[in-house]
Amino acid sequence: QRDWFSDKDWEIAEDQIRFAARLAKAANCKGILWDPEPYKPGKNPWKYQEQEKALQFSIEQYYQQVRKRGAQFIKALQEEFPGITIFSLRELSDWQNGSPFSGSLLPVTSRDNTIKELGNAWWGLHPAFYTGMIDAIQPGTELIDANEEAYFYTSALEYYRVRSTLIDDAKALVPPELWSKHSMFCSIGHAISVDYIAGNWLGMSPFPYRLTGQGLMMTSADRVKWFEHNAYYALRTSDKYAWLYTEDMNWWKNDKLPEGFQEALLRAKSKVNTGQPLGYEIDQIIKTAQKKAEEYYKNKEK
Repeated sequence: QRDWFSDKDWEIAEDQIRFAARLAKAANCKGILWDPEPYKPGKNPWKYQEQEKALQFSIEQYYQQVRKRGAQFIKALQEEFPGITIFSLRELSDWQNGSPFSGSLLPVTSRDNTIKELGNAWWGLHPAFYTGMIDAIQPGTELIDANEEAYFYTSALEYYRVRSTLIDDAKALVPPELWSKHSMFCSIGHAISVDYIAGNWLGMSPFPYRLTGQGLMMTSADRVKWFEHNAYYALRTSDKYAWLYTEDMNWWKNDKLPEGFQEALLRAKSKVNTGQPLGYEIDQIIKTAQKKAEEYYKNKEK
């Protein structure tokens, strides 16, 4: 997507969207995974200030155009694959409190400040695309906000709190006439990052070292507990799906997997399926690890 206002550009994008939907249907998949994240090279299609026509069109005009494209996007998917599941790695979960990349707009406390923030934000036009999808979504279609920000959770409360954020607080980013459809169609999933828990993302910006290094300050047994904790609550609080993200690991061949993680995942699933509690807390493990990491890496942040 180069220019939201170019019908020619959109025709190219829609052709690929329809192909992906037809392929998923032919393969007997549940649906598609939709990753809205922009990757280099190229400009960010969700950031208003990076748009080629930002001097020509206001953010309000861009909002309406991106909303139109969101409706076209989901219409194309539904036409090619009725009853499709759209597993989106992120939607309005971008704006939850504590999000390190998007800014924390939810709950909205100031309309003017929110509009200003959206004009400067990395994901500023993304709520418009979501609104368009809700405009045109049909019964039988399942749209899941898979909450990629859950990579970084360290407590059960965060999993439960984000449900209220996405179902209730997020209405502030949705036109009132769509509130009932938002509540009806917004399903919630959660992400689990093996690499973050294992300490493989040390020094990742914009996190401080006490957070990216906390996994390295834990014992192997404590990392296993943290992983099982996140897997348990991700499953416990999702509507249907939770998902794992790993880099340079092979779960089928048990290659480069942290010791004990595979067994921890199976334990978490078993406990959720049989209605058992997790059985332990990780608050002190996290606090101790963060304190150690803050002390160990204090010189790197100067």
